[in-house]
Amino acid sequence: VNSLKESIIFNFTKRKTPLVIDSKSISIKHVKEGDALIAFSKKEVLQYSQELINKGFKVSILYGSLPPEVRKMQVNKFLTGENNIAVSTDVIGMGVNLPVSRIIFTSHQKFDGKCLRELNQSECLQISGRAGRYGLSDIGHCTAFDSKGVNLIKYLIEQKPIVQKIGKLSIKPNFNHARTIKDFFKFDKKTEITDTLNYFSFELKLSNELFFTDKLNNQRKLAPFIDQFSLEFEEKFKLAFTPIDPKEEIILNYFLKYVKLIELNQQNNFNLNQIILELTAERYQDIKYVNLDI
Repeated sequence: VNSLKESIIFNFTKRKTPLVIDSKSISIKHVKEGDALIAFSKKEVLQYSQELINKGFKVSILYGSLPPEVRKMQVNKFLTGENNIAVSTDVIGMGVNLPVSRIIFTSHQKFDGKCLRELNQSECLQISGRAGRYGLSDIGHCTAFDSKGVNLIKYLIEQKPIVQKIGKLSIKPNFNHARTIKDFFKFDKKTEITDTLNYFSFELKLSNELFFTDKLNNQRKLAPFIDQFSLEFEEKFKLAFTPIDPKEEIILNYFLKYVKLIELNQQNNFNLNQIILELTAERYQDIKYVNLDI
């Protein structure tokens, strides 16, 4: 903060409803209305959802790659009471506010992209904190499917907050940074966004040791596709930072169709509702049982 010559404000709040970590683990047969099961993969979310649907529950599901419109619909169905159980990944701890009475961890471990590890304190606090919404519940409960999970969660939540030291921070370019690099090196029009992002990630040297340049993995993967189109550099830069995974072939194809419409100045012809329906049918056919009435 000091190196950026900025100020920082800390706001402290207190939880308005008590959170109780139940002393015993439970099984899926003891799940009840108002509960939210937490799993740590899309596959497990869908498996638990199907099992609960077979038991007669109406289930809302949430996971990171769910299309925003579908996610919003799933949240609304739980909020209105149309669905009475939620099954979610840890995305529930990231700004999703549901009237959940009890959080149930199906596992105390998660794969973080590198290895399978136990949940940390921050994750436990964020997720368990969803239980017991103020104004709707007098108390929130939290438990797990195994005793080891219950003990770990109880231990982490009752500990003083662990302050994690931050090393270097990555920075990404804004448009002015990118334009300066592009103009200085006079990159070829056909590769300008690719060359600019590669230079920023691997060649640019920073004078402040607190920061390092982000590798821009997704952006650099998108860049060669975007460079194929006849667009202004600023438009290419914005498109390169579209929050999609280039490895998702279906999503990438729709993205490129949209970029082509931009090139033709026909982006108003992009039928988002139709795309959502097609995506739901093609990529999300595994959740058709969730009653998606878009």
